[in-house]
Amino acid sequence: MATEILTETLEMQAIVEGDAADRSPETIPRRSALQSVTIILVVSGATFLNSMVNGLLIVGLPTIAKDLELASNLIFWPSSVFSLACGSTLLLSGSIADILGARPLFLLGSAIYMLLTLITGFLQTGIELIVFRALHGISLALCLPSAVSILANSLQQGKWRNIGFGALGAGQPLGFAAGLVVSGALLDSLGWRWAFWIVAAVSGLITVAAFFALPKDTSRASIAWNQLRKIDWTGAILSSASLGLLSYVMAIVGQPRSEWTHLSLILPACLSATLGATFFYWVHRQEKLSKPCMIPLSLFKNRIFTSICVVIFLTWASFNSASVLLTLVFQDVQNLSASQTSLRFIPDVVTGVLMNLGVGFLIHKMSTYWLVLVATLVTLAAPLLLARMDEGSSYWVAAFPAMCLIPISADVLYTVSNLVISSSFPENTQGLAGGVFNVVVQVANSVGLGITSIVATSITASKSVSTQPASKLMSGYHGSFWVCFGGMAIASLISGTTLRGIGRIGQKRD
Repeated sequence: MATEILTETLEMQAIVEGDAADRSPETIPRRSALQSVTIILVVSGATFLNSMVNGLLIVGLPTIAKDLELASNLIFWPSSVFSLACGSTLLLSGSIADILGARPLFLLGSAIYMLLTLITGFLQTGIELIVFRALHGISLALCLPSAVSILANSLQQGKWRNIGFGALGAGQPLGFAAGLVVSGALLDSLGWRWAFWIVAAVSGLITVAAFFALPKDTSRASIAWNQLRKIDWTGAILSSASLGLLSYVMAIVGQPRSEWTHLSLILPACLSATLGATFFYWVHRQEKLSKPCMIPLSLFKNRIFTSICVVIFLTWASFNSASVLLTLVFQDVQNLSASQTSLRFIPDVVTGVLMNLGVGFLIHKMSTYWLVLVATLVTLAAPLLLARMDEGSSYWVAAFPAMCLIPISADVLYTVSNLVISSSFPENTQGLAGGVFNVVVQVANSVGLGITSIVATSITASKSVSTQPASKLMSGYHGSFWVCFGGMAIASLISGTTLRGIGRIGQKRD
């Protein structure tokens, strides 16, 4: 057993350290504290903007859906289609960023996001909202892998890179908080359209700041369009199609059973599985022939790398699903307003910011194994509290402590996994590294929402007609919270049994 752990530790060290020639600190210039902070703040705008719109939608969607006459069976689609579009294009955009440069792709994605958000404020129908949310997902997919690549290639290993990934994670709760504040303040006054216009203005500021603050890649004389042939286009198409169909299936199964049909569910599910299997065969073949491949499957032979990916998946599926379900409990069961719901998410935001920044500053001084294990075990209490909450329970008894605990594991893993995954890829493929992490998160969100929606819908439908509507809904949500508890329990088990030997990460290399 000791020999096995030592072997895994050495393998992890090889992955994290990488090839000395590829990961040499001399290839990354030293930057002043001001330059480092500026880069970190601008790049963190990608996660900030994404979460700002999520915060806006999580409390404002009922109002927006009513105003745009969005059918009840499509109520989750503005969120689901975003994950579908973003998740299915992340790997491709990461590969393109590695070829054409992360900075221009980040600027392009940010500018498109600004324009789309501005137009969203003028939409008139629910279908238009769904279409634009899909386009939002594609534009953000241009930014997220590029953000990881910019941090990894602009900041040397050690303190500032750790803080950078921590801040990238902190952008999520901060953006979410901003979205809650904007939606809570405007939904009952000026209206939801102004909320999107404010997000567009913030996006514009980030785009301008990125243009002036992000360092240019001096190793690129110009954009090498002819190098695009080095991208594994076959793998990109197979993975994008498979992930897109999977997200579509998860959105469909989350609807009432009356909406299920053989053609709309079974066919895309089979196609997704077939394309997924073909993708794995293709990249295995490409790697064996030493040709460009989207993801080297040899990475997954490393226990720690694979375990981190699985724990990310389970944690984010549980975290995102529990957050959405809790919003529905507040508004559909307890009949709270959008502004009241926003206020109840404040503990989630505070914990998220503290965890991301704290981990970014301290991770190089701590045991990563114990950090991840304790985080998953502590978070395990959150869905347990929610699963035992009654529709009339006081906020302070169950929801408040759950809100304080629920983001801990997700936010700790955001920094840890970005450092592990980005260190597992060569310096010239950091965009793809960012794509891998974000694909895991987006697919986890889609699958988590799909499974918990099935459970909630099935349990609610099984209740007697005489049961009070609020009680029927709460019974369904209880079942979904138990699913989240199960996901976190498995994540804790995997963390405790497979991450031994990971040691410390994020330490400065000489």
